[in-house]
Amino acid sequence: SLRPRRLLAMLFTLNNLVNVKTAWKNDFSAAHSSCAHMQQRRPDPNETMETQVLHMFLANNNGILANLRTALDKTEGSKDVLAEVVNQCVDRLEQGQYITPEDKFDLYKAMTIGLALLDGSDARDPKADDKLSIQKVKRLHLERALKLIKALPTIPLVADMEITLPNFLKSPVAPHIDERAMCVCVC
Repeated sequence: SLRPRRLLAMLFTLNNLVNVKTAWKNDFSAAHSSCAHMQQRRPDPNETMETQVLHMFLANNNGILANLRTALDKTEGSKDVLAEVVNQCVDRLEQGQYITPEDKFDLYKAMTIGLALLDGSDARDPKADDKLSIQKVKRLHLERALKLIKALPTIPLVADMEITLPNFLKSPVAPHIDERAMCVCVC
């Protein structure tokens, strides 16, 4: 269960780095413009297609999450496996079964992206939307996971960059998760 958890943590980090780093989008646009002026030959159709794919990847927030969710929706039994990975993360966090702070934050990342992947939305079909709700996933310790997120809402993403987990889980990423369950009230 270590590998799926590490993979989910890595995908969480990559997804959020693409969302946060607008400089990548700006640098890509500048480099593309410079190269277009320098090339006097006809553009290669394969290069043009690759450039368009990369541009669309950088332009879509949560693109990694959306593509992964689409792939998992086509795979039978994926929600059960994902729920088990999330539950293992919850259990390990509650029992303090991690060695380094990095291990702890990887558990939080895997748990959070797992929750986002388990909660779906279909804006085109409201009836299908209810079927995709995280509330319908059996054997998921949702309340315990949200309690952990409430206890530690902000974690390091990479280096000095941090991410607030309740903000990541806001709609449209996870529309069926109650934001109030994760909010830290300041009285």
